[in-house]
This record gives sequence, structure tokens and C-alpha cells, in this order.
Amino acid sequence: MAAVIMRGETVAAGPKVAVLGRRVVALVIDGLIFSIARILLSSVFGVTRVTSGSPFIPRGGGSTSYSSNAGLDLVWGSVLGVAYFLIQEALFGVTIGKAAMGLRVVDKSGNRLTMRQAIVRTVARLVDWLPNLYILGALSIASSPSRQRIGDRLAGTLVVDRTSTPYGAHSAAELWRNARLLLIGLAVFAVFCLGYAYRGRLPLVIESWRNTGQYFFDKPVASYTLDAGQWSWGAVSYRFTYRPDSGHDFCHGLMTLQWKGPFEGWTLRNGSSYCQARGRTTSSFYGYGGN
Repeated sequence: MAAVIMRGETVAAGPKVAVLGRRVVALVIDGLIFSIARILLSSVFGVTRVTSGSPFIPRGGGSTSYSSNAGLDLVWGSVLGVAYFLIQEALFGVTIGKAAMGLRVVDKSGNRLTMRQAIVRTVARLVDWLPNLYILGALSIASSPSRQRIGDRLAGTLVVDRTSTPYGAHSAAELWRNARLLLIGLAVFAVFCLGYAYRGRLPLVIESWRNTGQYFFDKPVASYTLDAGQWSWGAVSYRFTYRPDSGHDFCHGLMTLQWKGPFEGWTLRNGSSYCQARGRTTSSFYGYGGN
């Protein structure tokens, strides 16, 4: 195969698509980074749900055993995955994993991919993933002479050895400009996450308590409501009402949550509730002190 000299590199003429092994390793690297990002964002935007067993003591008595997971809803997890790949490939033509393995995404002629192509191939990942673990994407790659998954076929793109496509590269000035844009965007998003964790996450914390049977929700609850809350620095108090699935007809109470910082988040400081049913009143109190 002929060779050309471009920007001080000796490269093979034409895009080199025989990089399947490196693509798999790149996907593993990106998957690990994405998993870390998802865990971090789940601590801000996620709700804890029971994945097996039950946190509630059976009516006949006994013990409980369950496992739970704090995670993003499927829709938001999918949006995060699309954003992870789309932002990197639109700005740099690579992801962290691809860059580490010496790969690049280009069009069929070896030129830089366009924004439209980046959007199409990234959104199509949701199809390539089906039914799980990129099975459809793997079948598409296996049947394609150019090793294209479904997203590549729809977008008209290739994943290649970066030294074989000099016209697909970004200049140093472009890379620096795009890196600054990305860093600014990440900084703004980090500030938003911190603000949301303080001001917006409270209903998600309380919903997590309900799902896992904590505090006032130690028995299954059919529904509950919160008032607007009374705020003070580092604390908020809610008046709430709820209807258990059991024989109690109506319950109401007051809870105060305390901000423990960005790592611990919101915890229960104290609270009390009263339930009325058939002329009988029961009460519960939770207090943990601290300032």
C-alpha cells in the first residue's frame, strides 16, 4: 500500500479499519469512565430503589432482607450515555478510550466527521446496544467489510487507526479551543449539580426513604405529600401527610433534614408523626441531634 507524508507522520493511504481489538478495549475504557460518571450523578439525581427482597417486616413477624440500588432512571441514564459519547466525538473526533487506543472517528473518505454524523452515530448506540451489551452492534460489525456498527452505517462513518486519516485530525489550536469549551461546560455543570444537591434533591431523598422503609416509612405507604418546606441555613423542615397501606387511615407529621455537605448530603435530624384510625392514635419520633 502506498504511503503519504502529512504533518510529520508516515501514514498508510486510506482509512485503516482493521482495529476491532482496539475498539473493544476502547469501549471497555469508556465504559469504566461512564460508570464512574453515572455513580457520581446518581448521588445527585438518583433515587434508591429496592432491587430484590423487601425492607418491610411481614405482618406475621420475622426479619427483612433486601438489596437496593441508587441509580438514574433508564431515560436519564440513556441521555447521559448519549451525552458522554456525543460531546467528545463532536469536539475531538474521539472519546477518551479511542484516544488511548490510537483510534479516530471519520467519514468514509477519511475526513473529519460532521456534527450531524456525530449525532446520528451516537443516538444510534441505543439501537446497537440491544438487546444488551452491543449485540446488534457486534453483529453489524461482523457483517460489514468496513467494520461499521449500525450507527456508523446510518451516519456514514468509520472507526480507524488515527495515523491512517490525517485529514480527520484537529489542529492543536482547535483541540485547545474545544478543550476549554468542554472544561467550562463541565465547571458550569458541576456548579449546577452542587446547587441541585442542596436545593433540589430533597424530594428524591425522601422518596428513597419511602422505597427502602426508613424512618416514617417503616411500613408500606400508599401515598404522601410534602408542604413547601421552611428553610434555614443548612436545614429544612417539612410538614407531611401520608396514607399507609395498613389499617391507619391518615398520618401527619413534621420532619427536619440537615445538610451534611456535598459528600453526605441530606440526613434526618429529627421528626415526629401521628397516625389516626378508628379513633385510635399512634405516634412515632425520630431524633438524631447535631447541628
